[in-house]
Amino acid sequence: MLNRDIIKRVAAKYEIKDKEVELFSRDFGTPIRQRGYLQRGELLDIVGWKSARQTPNAGENEAKTVRCVTRFAFQIAKETPAAAVHLLSYLKGVQVRMASAILAVFDPRRYTVMDKRAWKTLQTLQRRDETRVPLPTTEPFSETHLDNPDIFSQYLCCCRELAARHKVDLRTLDRCLWVSNGRHPAQVAGVDDC
Repeated sequence: MLNRDIIKRVAAKYEIKDKEVELFSRDFGTPIRQRGYLQRGELLDIVGWKSARQTPNAGENEAKTVRCVTRFAFQIAKETPAAAVHLLSYLKGVQVRMASAILAVFDPRRYTVMDKRAWKTLQTLQRRDETRVPLPTTEPFSETHLDNPDIFSQYLCCCRELAARHKVDLRTLDRCLWVSNGRHPAQVAGVDDC
C-alpha cells in the first residue's frame, strides 16, 4: 500500500541533475512568477531539460511569441490547466507533456510534469484501487494519449490528490512515480512483493 514513507524512499532514488536543480530554484522561478511569463531563453532551458531533442524546434519561437503565449497560459492555468497546456502547445517544440513541465517550473506547488513513466505508475496504482481520482483507461498504452490536454487535467487532479493525501509535495510524488516506471512504488522500495 502506498504511503508517505514509500513515496519519499522511492523519490530519493531519483538522480537530480544540475539543470533540474537550477530550474526549480527560487532564483529561476521567482522572476518568472513575478513577471508572469517566460523569456525565450527560459523556455529553451526548460525544453532542454525535459527533452533536449526539442530544443532546436523551440528555438524557432520568437521572443514576443514566447512572452505572449506563456503570459496568457499562466493567467488561465489556475482555473483551467487543460486550456493552459493546450495554449502552450502552440509554441514550436511544445506538446502537452512539455507544457506540463513549463507549468511545473512556473509553479511547482500547483503543477507537475506528466510523462509516460509516471503515467504507467499511476495506472498500476489505479489497478490496485489506490487512486481516488480515476484516470482514463488507455489500453493498449500509447504515448499519444499523453498529448491530450484533458488527460493532463485528470493526471494533475490525480497527482494533487495523492500528494495531499500522503502529505508530500508534487515534485517528490513526481520523482517517485518516475522512478517506479510502471511498478508499484512499494516494490521499488523493497517493502512489498506486489
